[in-house]
Amino acid sequence: MAIKRDLSNWRTLAGLSVGECAAITGISVSLIRKEIKDGRLKARRVGERRLIIPVPEVEKLVEVEAIEG
Repeated sequence: MAIKRDLSNWRTLAGLSVGECAAITGISVSLIRKEIKDGRLKARRVGERRLIIPVPEVEKLVEVEAIEG
């Protein structure tokens, strides 16, 4: 029996780890973790230790970095 999956909202489900986000944006891992802790960046916990940052949040970070330089 096949499982029917709705992938229309994949962008909200997909995410990157803190390290991957740091590599893409050029922002340090510690600064990304601080932004998450302060509530300026959304993330969800997967498991006990791993944080996943949704794709739209990473896109916002990239846009801000492009504007601020």
